[in-house]
Amino acid sequence: MSDTFESLNSMDVYEINEDEIVGIEKPKLVVSNHFIRKQFVVIEVAGVKYTVIADELKRAIDNAQNAHR
Repeated sequence: MSDTFESLNSMDVYEINEDEIVGIEKPKLVVSNHFIRKQFVVIEVAGVKYTVIADELKRAIDNAQNAHR
């Protein structure tokens, strides 16, 4: 028996190439766990999957937000 489960986190996309998305149904960005390696997460946008190191993604998000301080 496996000690893992699938984690899917979906969020709306508000802009594409700096153009605001107008309308009720927005595209989704999905972040999920990697099927084998805990240090990776999988980001899916428009059917394309990107595997990145989770800690690096967290740091990149924090750095991007710190640009407004």
